[in-house]
Amino acid sequence: LTEGKYNEAIAKALEYQRWTLGAKDLEREWYAVSMLANCYRESGRYEDGIKASLRGIDIGIELKREDENGFFYNELGNLYSTLKQWKTANIYFQKAYENAVKTTFLPGQSVSLRNIAQNQIELKEFDFATENINKTFGLDSQANYRIGACRSYQLLAKIEERKENTDKAIEIYNRALFKLEGESNENDYAIVYQALARNYLKKKQYDQVGTYLNLANEKIKKIDNAEA
Repeated sequence: LTEGKYNEAIAKALEYQRWTLGAKDLEREWYAVSMLANCYRESGRYEDGIKASLRGIDIGIELKREDENGFFYNELGNLYSTLKQWKTANIYFQKAYENAVKTTFLPGQSVSLRNIAQNQIELKEFDFATENINKTFGLDSQANYRIGACRSYQLLAKIEERKENTDKAIEIYNRALFKLEGESNENDYAIVYQALARNYLKKKQYDQVGTYLNLANEKIKKIDNAEA
């Protein structure tokens, strides 16, 4: 969506929220603030996104349906991550994880653990990050969530990159690539190809750099064409 479209969507969601407040309809307000939280984050209005998400959590508690507040906890985690407030973000990603455990939603558990690990990498807490990533493999295997496993390998490879273990990073990015076989997620392919190019550049293996950059560009073109 363009900025104009987001502003239009926000205006409609605010109008809907005003109606729900007048009607004292908490259920529908819950839906309205979820739309607002998403639109605010996407349009860069992070403080407003935080307020909308916190309102959503309050409504969930009031409706005695806090187990369904995972969306808002994730939103807050994403918002605080975007603001580079990694520790605050992880408080909310942890709550999202706990909700997913209560509702036995396996992909939700693995996504939350990866989100936590991503921020732990930013905090250079590599051991804690590795511990959380390793928990995701069993969850993704049970849920047959191959993209999840691919993303976990990407995070493990990123840790090796940060430690400047280039050969180990390349090895793990190739494991991520293997998990993508048969999947149609062009974005993940592009990310892994770019990462391989970046690491081969460190090794001054320029033929490999060219190969992986070309592969990444082909995937990016497909993404652009699909969005056009």
